[in-house]
Amino acid sequence: MSVIDIVHAAAVDRYRRILESGNADLLARKGQAERRGAATPRGVVLTGAQIDFMVERYADRLTKSPRRVAKADVEPIHPRKRDEREYERAIRRVLLRPLLNRIRRGLSLAVAVADAIDTLDATPILTTRAIGLVEREINRQARRIQGYHRRRLIQTFRAALGVDIRPVVLNDDVISPLMDAWRRENVNLIHTVPRRLMDDLRVEIDVAFRTEPFNQEDLRRVVREKGKSAGYNLRRITRDQTNKAIGNLTQARHQQLGIETYTWRTANDERVRPEHRALNRTSQRWDTPPSPDGHPGQGIQCRCVAEPRLPEVGPVIPNLPS
Repeated sequence: MSVIDIVHAAAVDRYRRILESGNADLLARKGQAERRGAATPRGVVLTGAQIDFMVERYADRLTKSPRRVAKADVEPIHPRKRDEREYERAIRRVLLRPLLNRIRRGLSLAVAVADAIDTLDATPILTTRAIGLVEREINRQARRIQGYHRRRLIQTFRAALGVDIRPVVLNDDVISPLMDAWRRENVNLIHTVPRRLMDDLRVEIDVAFRTEPFNQEDLRRVVREKGKSAGYNLRRITRDQTNKAIGNLTQARHQQLGIETYTWRTANDERVRPEHRALNRTSQRWDTPPSPDGHPGQGIQCRCVAEPRLPEVGPVIPNLPS
């Protein structure tokens, strides 16, 4: 079943649902009016046969509508840098910065290594408020990525093929569970950043001051260095998870559209891993992951994208109902 066939079937199905929903609403309003003794709402209640006839006529009109040849292939969807940066800054603001401030305030009173370690042990790694703020930012990022991916997919198919794929891509039965799993994974990964920071600080403080006099400037230096490392880990997680979300959404949307194959495209720079460089420009199937990492964007720090392959576009039917 081609992309056009799937979009056509989805448009016809949606037209039927609109008719049935309108019919049910009119029946309900007429029933309420009769019970109240009020004036009956205007409108004709359709029979099942009439709905079938209207749906068949609509499908026939789509088939006979003007056609035009596809202009180009559909482009792959790349992660948006703006979303990556916004996500990273938000998590840094609500999680990492407050934690580092609490650590600095607590350690400023330490007079010995034992005091510093005790202060770290007493410092809450994740407060209830911080957990709530992190989950809120993860939900915002999920909405940004999902909305951006859907808009880009609709735009690129319309520009390349002249077909409106909204009847298919607005069906989120598959996408919602996918993004729920993405949110859970993000929560777990981001929570590792403060825990790792606290563990590293305990080790560094113990090592740094066992053989040297206790010095507050050295203590501030240790916190500063470990804070930078935590910031790097946070950046790596947020960027990696944005790439992964785009990769997973691309696979799910392509499969919704009946696209079975894609062309693997790398970022084409020195950071591309050798096994992915070998896959560049090769044709792959969604049902057979070509790499231990999975499909493009799904491996750790993978910046590759999937370019959909449309072996036979066929006639394009524009102007599907919105």
